[in-house]
Amino acid sequence: HLGVCLGHGAHTAHPFVELAETAVRQVPAVVLLPLLSKPGLSRAAYRARFGDDVLADMPELALLAEMGLAVIDDARIELTSAGYERADTIGPWLYATTITERMRSYAWR
Repeated sequence: HLGVCLGHGAHTAHPFVELAETAVRQVPAVVLLPLLSKPGLSRAAYRARFGDDVLADMPELALLAEMGLAVIDDARIELTSAGYERADTIGPWLYATTITERMRSYAWR
C-alpha cells in the first residue's frame, strides 16, 4: 500500500494515492486484460459490474477506434491487428489517462 507516514507510526494514504491505487487495480482487471485478449472487452459485462457503459466511464477508449487500433460496436471493444501490435503502449496509456481523470474529478473535502 502506498501511503504517507504522518508521524507517531500513523499510516494513511493521500487521496490522490488512493485514487491511483484504485485505478491501477481496476483498469487491468476489468478493462485492460479483456481488451488485450480475444474476443475483446464485453460492454455488457462492464455494464453489469459497474452500472454504466465503459465508454461513458472511459471515453478515451474511443480514441483507439479513431486511431484504427480498435473496433467498437454495441457488444464489445476489440483491438485490431494494429492495436495488438501496440498493446505494450496501450496499457500504460490507459493507466495514465485513468489516473489523471480521477485526479481531476476528485472532490476535495
